[in-house]
Amino acid sequence: MTLPGVDKHGIPDKKQVAPLENDIFELCSASLELALRFRSSKTKYEFKTFPDDTRQTTFDVDPDLVKPLDTEGPISKPVDQNRRFIFCTLWGALVKTRPSVSGETGERAILEKAQVILYEPDLWGKARDAHGTA
Repeated sequence: MTLPGVDKHGIPDKKQVAPLENDIFELCSASLELALRFRSSKTKYEFKTFPDDTRQTTFDVDPDLVKPLDTEGPISKPVDQNRRFIFCTLWGALVKTRPSVSGETGERAILEKAQVILYEPDLWGKARDAHGTA
């Protein structure tokens, strides 16, 4: 990799490389600070994704966590929730859970829903290959 400000002999131009080094240092410092904040927090943060070809109504897929963006292929009308599968997850759900004081289940907040593409299997019940067609 050649950094901006490096001549053809690989000798860096300090005036051009210094801002890049400063930006990288600031990015690393901010990342470390964020990681330390998460580590010291008693609140649990999770990033949840769903495997391709997962039935939308399974126990693993909480309907509150999923925001369908689009479909791959036709979907039956009226919509049959039991026939819908997740074609792929574009962005996972970000969930925050605060521990309760009394030891019961903590309070959960969905910060961002998972954005998914849905599909229904074809007439023969054969699942589609999300990576082969996407």
